[in-house]
Amino acid sequence: RDFNRILTLASIGAYCGIGTYSSGKTLPWNKQRRFIEQCKELCRNSKWWGVLSRHAVSFDPSIFTASNDSANENLEKYCRDLIWNAATSLDVEIVMRLSSKFAHAYGLNKVFPQTSLVEFLLSSPKKMDTSRGSNCESDIRFDLIMTESAVRLCLSYLPVINQSKVLRKCLIDLERDSRASRDYDRHTLVLTLYSECLGKLVTRKETRVKALEAETLRVQRRFDVLALLSTTFESYPWEKRPEYSKMFEPLPLDPFSPPTKRKMCSVLGFEESGDVFDPLAPLHDILDHSGANSMAGALASLCSMVQLPPGYLHARSLIVRFRKLRGSSDGLPKVESSVIPVIKKLVSPADKADLAWWCSSQYASGSVEQLHCLDLAHSNATTASEEIESLQGRASKEDERAALDRVKRIDTARAILSDHILVDKVLEQNNSSDLVQKVYKSIIRKVQKVSAEKESYCPEHFVRELLIEGSLAAALASLDDCDGFTTVHFRSLAILVHDACKLLASRYTHIFVGRVARILARRWMINGDDASDSNVDYSSMKTTDLLANSDNREKKLSDALLSDEGEITSDFVMDIAWTSDLDGVDANGLISNTHRGGENPGIIASEEPSALNAMSSLRESSEHICSRVALRIAFLICFAEGYHRNKESIAEEFGDENIHCNIMVDRSNAQTKTKGIKQSSQKDGCFEGHLALEHARELLGVVFAGQGSTVASTCGFLLDEYNSSDNSFLSGSVNSTVIEDVRSKNKALSFAMRHRALRVASILCPHDVILRVILEEGYATGVCDDHLNKYAFGSFVAMEIEAMGLPLPHSDLVQLSEMHFPSFARTIWRNHGGGSYQGFTGRLHLILLELCVSDRDSIDWELLILVFKELMRFELPRSLILASECVAKSEAFESAISQNREDVILCVEDAVNTIVRLLGHEIRSNLSGGIEMNVPQCSSTVDRIATIVCSIHNNPLLFVSEFTDLAHECSERGHREICKCFIEGASSISSHLVDPSAYSKALNIIRQYGEGYECIQRNLSVLKTQQSKDSICSEAIESFEMAFSNRVP
Repeated sequence: RDFNRILTLASIGAYCGIGTYSSGKTLPWNKQRRFIEQCKELCRNSKWWGVLSRHAVSFDPSIFTASNDSANENLEKYCRDLIWNAATSLDVEIVMRLSSKFAHAYGLNKVFPQTSLVEFLLSSPKKMDTSRGSNCESDIRFDLIMTESAVRLCLSYLPVINQSKVLRKCLIDLERDSRASRDYDRHTLVLTLYSECLGKLVTRKETRVKALEAETLRVQRRFDVLALLSTTFESYPWEKRPEYSKMFEPLPLDPFSPPTKRKMCSVLGFEESGDVFDPLAPLHDILDHSGANSMAGALASLCSMVQLPPGYLHARSLIVRFRKLRGSSDGLPKVESSVIPVIKKLVSPADKADLAWWCSSQYASGSVEQLHCLDLAHSNATTASEEIESLQGRASKEDERAALDRVKRIDTARAILSDHILVDKVLEQNNSSDLVQKVYKSIIRKVQKVSAEKESYCPEHFVRELLIEGSLAAALASLDDCDGFTTVHFRSLAILVHDACKLLASRYTHIFVGRVARILARRWMINGDDASDSNVDYSSMKTTDLLANSDNREKKLSDALLSDEGEITSDFVMDIAWTSDLDGVDANGLISNTHRGGENPGIIASEEPSALNAMSSLRESSEHICSRVALRIAFLICFAEGYHRNKESIAEEFGDENIHCNIMVDRSNAQTKTKGIKQSSQKDGCFEGHLALEHARELLGVVFAGQGSTVASTCGFLLDEYNSSDNSFLSGSVNSTVIEDVRSKNKALSFAMRHRALRVASILCPHDVILRVILEEGYATGVCDDHLNKYAFGSFVAMEIEAMGLPLPHSDLVQLSEMHFPSFARTIWRNHGGGSYQGFTGRLHLILLELCVSDRDSIDWELLILVFKELMRFELPRSLILASECVAKSEAFESAISQNREDVILCVEDAVNTIVRLLGHEIRSNLSGGIEMNVPQCSSTVDRIATIVCSIHNNPLLFVSEFTDLAHECSERGHREICKCFIEGASSISSHLVDPSAYSKALNIIRQYGEGYECIQRNLSVLKTQQSKDSICSEAIESFEMAFSNRVP
C-alpha cells in the first residue's frame, strides 16, 4: 500500500527503457518493450491508487490489470466513489476534471463522471437538520443555490437524453430516501430541473408522446403538492412536516412502459393491505392536532393533486379526530356539526354511505347519533345502488354486488339499532328497580350482539332472542340466593321484556309474540331448555358454569336408559313376584349388602366429587335444571300477547279484569323459590284473571294426562297449525322444524314434562284457580290442599324414577299419588337398592328415603337406616346433606325420638359426622393443593350443615370445635373468606345451644377469633327475631309458587 514507492520504482523501470546517458546513448533496456509498457501501466495505476486512497475509496489493485466486464463495473464504482467522497471537500470543477481523467485513463464512458456528479449533487446529505458537523460546511449540497449552479454546469456536458435519464434517476432515489422526505426545497430543485429537461425532449412516436405527457403530469402534480406543502408548513419544525415522498407512488422504472398502479384508498383509509395506496396517510399526525378543521380547509386542494375525489381530506380529518376522541374521555361531537358538513363535501354517494356507516360505529351503541348516521348511510347507499343500476350493465358485476351488499349491511344495522332504541324506551315507560334495569340492559346487549352477528337481520329473531335471553336471565337470577332477585323483580323484568316485544310487534305487523312464545314453550316443555336452543351459551351465565358438566353427564346417563321416543311409564303394573326368587332377603324383606357383589365401597368421584359444589350432585343439578325450565316457561307465557288463541270465550266469563295480572307479586323467602306446592289459602296478591285460568287449564291438562297419552293428543295447544305452519324463522330451517314437530307430536308424554307443567302452573296460577280447574275438568273429586301436596310429590317421584330408567306402577298421576309410597320404596330397594346404580346411586337412595318417610304413620325405619348406611358407605356428601335435611324437615326425626328409635338417631348422627368428615377432607386437600374455593358455595354448604346439626345432632359442640379448626387452617393459608364461612357456621350452631355449660365452652372456642363473638351475637339477634315472627305468623302467607311440600326439593 506504499503507492509512492511503487510509483518511484515503476518510473525508474520505465526510464531505463526510454532514457539516455549524458553522452546521448540510449539505455540498454530500450528493447524490453513489454517491460516498459508494464512499468508505464504501473505508474498510471499507482498514481490513481494514491488518489483513491487519499479520498478513502476502497479498491482492489488487481481490478486495474484485468480486462473484462466485471473489471469495468468495478472501475465505474471506484470512479463514482471517488466523486462522492471528493465532492464533499473539493470544488465541483476540480472533482469533474479529476473524475474525467480517471474515466479517460481507464476507458470509461465519457459522460459517466458528469452523470455521477449530478447524482451526488442532487442526493440528500447525511445530516438534514440545521446543525452541521465539521464536514457539513464543505458539503456543497447544503447550499441549494450553489448546488443548482453546479448541477447545471454538469448537465451542460451531457446530451438531453442523458440529462433526462440522470435527473429521473435522481428523482426516484430522492423519493426513496426517507431522510429527504421533508426536504421540500431539494425535491423542488430536482423537479424543476427534470421538468425543464422534459420540455427539451422531442419525439414523434405516438406512444412515446403519450408516455411523455403522462410523465409531465406526474411531475406537475408533485410540483403542485410541494408548493402547497411549502406554503402551509413553512413555519413548522422539520420533524413536524408531513413526509411528502409518501404522498405519491414511486415513478415507474421505465417511463415509456405502462405503470403498475396499486388500488387507491377508500374514503375511510387506514387500509392495512399492501395492495392499497393511501396518499393521505402522511397527514394523519397533522390532522390529529387541534385546529384540524382549518388545516383540512387549507389542504383541501391536495385531493385533486394526489388523484383523490374531493372531500377525502375532510373525511380523513374527521376520521382521525374521531379516533383520537374515542381513545380519550371526551365525547364525540354531534352529527349535525361534524359528520353532515363533511358528507356534503363528498361527491360519490357510495363514499358518503361508507363514511356515515363508519361514523355510526364510533358513536355509543344504541344512541340517537348512531341511528342518525345510519339513516344518512342508508339514503346514500340506496342512491349509489340506483346509480349502478342506471348504468344498465356498463358497471362491473363486482361493483353491482358491492352496492347491493352495502345497502343490505347498512339496512340490517339500521333496523337492529332502530329496534334497539325502541326496546330501550321501555325503561322510560316503566318504573323498575335498579336491579331489574341492570338485568334488562344486559339482556338487550346480548340480544343486540347476537343479532349483529347474523348474516341477515330478522325482527322475529330479535323477539325470539329477547324471550330466550330474558327468560334465562330471570330464571338464573331467581335461583341465585345471593342477588336478592325476588318474585317482584321477576314480574317487573317480565313486564319489561314483553313490553319490548309488543313494541316490536306493533312496528312489524307480521310478528306474533304469542306464537314465538308458544314455540319456545313447546320445546322447553317437551325437551327442556338445554336442548331447545343451541345458541344460548349457558356457560357465560351466572351459576350455570357449574351445571355444564352435570347437565351433560345426566343426559348421557339417561340417554343410555331411556328411548328417544318410547314411553316407559304406561305399561308397568306393580308385580309382587319381583321378590319371589331373591336370595339374601332379611327378616324385614330387605336385601343385605353382603349379597351385592362387585361394588367397591368408598368415594364415587365421578358421581359426587365435591362436598362444596352443589352441582356435583345429579339430584341437585336436576332440580336446578327443572326449576330453571319452569321459570323460563312461566316468563315466556305470563305476559305474551296473543298466547291463547281462543281467549275471547273465557274473557266473556271473567271480563277484562286483571288481563295481564297472572304472576304472583309477593315472595317472602328467596331460599324456597322453586319448592313444591304447600297448603295456602291466602288470596292477597293473587290474580284470578282469565289468563290465569287459561294457563291452568292448559298446563293441568298436561299434568293429569291419561295413560298412553302423547304430546300431540295432550298438548295440542302447543302444536296446532297456528304454530307449526310458519315457524321456520325460529328454528333455522324448514326441514328441521318439520322433523322436530313430527317427533314431538308422536313422543310419549313423560313425567318430566308433566312435572315442568305443574311447576309452571304453580308459578303462574293462584291456588284457588288450580283447585277450580281440577274440579271442573274432572281430574279428581273432592280435591283439597292435601291432595295438591300429594299430586306435587307424586309427579316429582315419577319424574325421578323415570329419569333413572326404573319402572312405574302407573302412568296416571292421580293413581300414583294415592299409592302407598313406603311400600313402593321397599319394592324398588329389593330390585335396585344396595349398590352403585349406573351413576344414579345418590339420586336413587334419596328418592327411596323420601318415599319411606312420606307417611309419618308408617315410616320404614329399617329402609331409612339402610339408605343412610349406603350413602355413608359410598361417601356421597351432597346426597348425605339432602338426606339429613329430608329427615330433619319431614318430622321423621321427631317420630324416631318419640318412638325411642335409638338406632335411627345414631344412624342419622353418624351421617352428619360423615358429612363433616368429608367436608374437612376436601377443605384440607384444597388447601394443600392450592385449589381455589368458591366462597358462596362454601358459605351455603356450611350454613346448611349447621342447620342440620342444630336440628338433629345430640352433641353440636363437636362441630363447633371442628369448624373452628377448619377456620384456623384456612386462616393460616390466607383464605380469609373461607375462614369466615366456618366461623359463621360455628357461631350459628353456638347460638342454638340451650345448655349454659355447652354454650360457655362454645363461646370460649370461638372467642379466639376476633369476629367469632360478633357472629354469635348477630346469630342470636336473628334467632330472636325469627322466634318472634313465628309466634304471630302462619304458613298461609307464603306465596303459592314456593309452596311445594318439604318432601319435594
